[in-house]
Amino acid sequence: MNSDRQQIPTWILVAAIAGGVLLLRGGGESSFLAGLQSALSSFNFFTSAPIKEPGFRVLIVAEPSSPEFTALPEARKAIFTSTIIREYTNRKCVKDEKGRPEFRVLDPDQEVEGLSEIWKKALARERKSLPWIVVSNGRSGFEGPLPASVEEALVLLKKYGGE
Repeated sequence: MNSDRQQIPTWILVAAIAGGVLLLRGGGESSFLAGLQSALSSFNFFTSAPIKEPGFRVLIVAEPSSPEFTALPEARKAIFTSTIIREYTNRKCVKDEKGRPEFRVLDPDQEVEGLSEIWKKALARERKSLPWIVVSNGRSGFEGPLPASVEEALVLLKKYGGE
């Protein structure tokens, strides 16, 4: 037997068999897919969340002293000072060990000493431009350019943080 061959993890086999049983019992394809998705979602490494730790978190990476930031449209800059955004993140984000909401606005060149490992890893993620936003609930999320307005940012946050 070839020792370089990868083994299929047992949990994948169990999930596939359980889904197949649901399918055979007349649950239909949607029941099979729902069962499989449910089984797989319990494993963090199988998610599309930019921050794998459970709980709603938001990171905005920006360089406020840069000419590019100064040139941003006012509607986009308003996200940084919006009370609507702050109230939402205060209410929805998980709290850190000091009771603060896990919402951060960080400079990409900021010294990372003193930041938790969650924020060090999030800040180290690849970005294609600035300002950049990372939104995660531990199961799914988004990372990309900062939305164009407070309204668009709130829609994005609610998509992953709930109403």
